[in-house]
Amino acid sequence: FGKPVEGERPLCSIALGENIELATDGKTLMATKAGRLNVNRHGVSVVDVVETKSDVDFSTGNIESPTDVLIGGTIRDTFSVKSAKSIAVRGAIEAAVVEAGTDVQVSGGVAGRSQSIVTAGGQITSKFCEEAHLRAGGDIVIVSECINSRLHANGRLLIPGGKLVGGYAYAREGAEISVLGNEADRATEIAIGVDPVVLAKSSQADAVVKKKREAIAKIREKIQPLMAQLKRLNPQQRERATELMYEADQMEAEILETERKKQQEIAGASPDRKVCLLVKHTIFPGVKVVLGDKVAVFRNERRGPVKIERRLVNRVEEICVVDQISGSVTTMPGYEYRLQDSAAEKAHLV
Repeated sequence: FGKPVEGERPLCSIALGENIELATDGKTLMATKAGRLNVNRHGVSVVDVVETKSDVDFSTGNIESPTDVLIGGTIRDTFSVKSAKSIAVRGAIEAAVVEAGTDVQVSGGVAGRSQSIVTAGGQITSKFCEEAHLRAGGDIVIVSECINSRLHANGRLLIPGGKLVGGYAYAREGAEISVLGNEADRATEIAIGVDPVVLAKSSQADAVVKKKREAIAKIREKIQPLMAQLKRLNPQQRERATELMYEADQMEAEILETERKKQQEIAGASPDRKVCLLVKHTIFPGVKVVLGDKVAVFRNERRGPVKIERRLVNRVEEICVVDQISGSVTTMPGYEYRLQDSAAEKAHLV
């Protein structure tokens, strides 16, 4: 009859988040306040957002907000933007300080001149990264290239179509990169899996514990003859014996606390699964790969795709390079990780 006939609509369940309500028709979602629309697989919501359409500079001053922050321009040198939630930057980040409780997204990239610090409780996504310090509670995703920077990701490091050249990078849950290093043999260091800095600090703690145990053994040895003839001791000798016993007990308690903290730090720095470094195109000479407490240095160019991981070889865990096309496995000559020789120590990640 010349009139549209609606087809049957599939049933769909949507969770109503904050600042969203269902209209009287039972179909339309209404925002109860102004803000930014946030739609994901969990539902739909409208969140408060602080928006600056221009650059963050002397005209705006520093920004600190309990809600999401949207920057329409660039965060200029020496300025800071801090949010308890997410930060989105449509321009770039220069030598500035950016801190977000959740995610940081940078459309233009980070050009820090060794002075910018970007910290996120969640994921950091950027077009590029140059001479900057990025630290993420989740993944770090870089679209094109990362040059001479310091990266620390509790999730994964993803540069699937770009380069990682120079600096230091750590990714607890593994990494996927197209190109590592460059033709100039630029020293590039990347660590995956258990944080090697935490392992190095753990070794230092073990050395301290060993000295304390030796001191306790000497005290016990010194106090044993006194305790055997306690009734014959004068008050001063008894007091001294008590002091020595108390000193030994204190050191025992300190050792237990050190061991507890060490185990806690190692657990927090360990991946949830077996991890690897996937290089899709090329590894250049001068690249240093750290897996746990072992280091391997590439002396020759290696074409990808290859997967670098730790495997048991003759009952010993070694760093191995697995060719993803042929399946061949090459064992890399490795040595023990030393913090004082590492780019991590120079990057002040301790």
